[in-house]
Amino acid sequence: MNRTWCELSYPTTVTMGAARRLQLLELAQRHGLTLIEDDYDHEYRFEGRPVLPLAARAPEDLPLIYVGSLSKLLSPGIRLGYALAPEPLLRRMAEARAAIDRQGDAPLEAALAELIRDGDLGRHARKARRVYRARRDLLAGLLRKYLAGRATFDLPAGGLALWLRCEGRSAEAWAKAAGQAGLALLPGTRFVLEGPAPQAFRLGFAALDEGQIARAVEILARSVPG
Repeated sequence: MNRTWCELSYPTTVTMGAARRLQLLELAQRHGLTLIEDDYDHEYRFEGRPVLPLAARAPEDLPLIYVGSLSKLLSPGIRLGYALAPEPLLRRMAEARAAIDRQGDAPLEAALAELIRDGDLGRHARKARRVYRARRDLLAGLLRKYLAGRATFDLPAGGLALWLRCEGRSAEAWAKAAGQAGLALLPGTRFVLEGPAPQAFRLGFAALDEGQIARAVEILARSVPG
């Protein structure tokens, strides 16, 4: 089974191009692979229109499971998501889920269904996009101002994080120095199981207000290893 993040690749926030999406579908069909498309940040596209998921282009006979989450749209404490897949796969998934939790959370599911029907969830998503885009732009501006020549990044078209690449510096050493100053960082070593780790950080900004973002960049700039 193969898993792909199509809209915004984790952890680098890169969007997979149309040609590569079609190539991935062709490879999956040729080799009999099952694809799991985890579209966890679909609602947070800041530039242009949302990119169509693989599920929208996949042949009917290709086993593809499209999953999403409401935890990033509403609250991390809301552990509800959704899945689209061929009926036999969905049936097996439902059976596995029932073995773990037979009852689920019916009141919460009913409340969220009402939010969707009334349009409240859509309105909340539009407001959240405005808030998170402003936070992304603030973080990007401060990084350009205080870390020019010491780190680089590509501004992602969406999502809730930036992938900051260190310029000739150890991400581990930088993370250690920043941690001692009170800033927790996720260096590239956290995202690989084997092979060389990317000298980079994944910087999440969704949970930070303007003052906290400015403080984080200030610590980051002070912690640059020599």
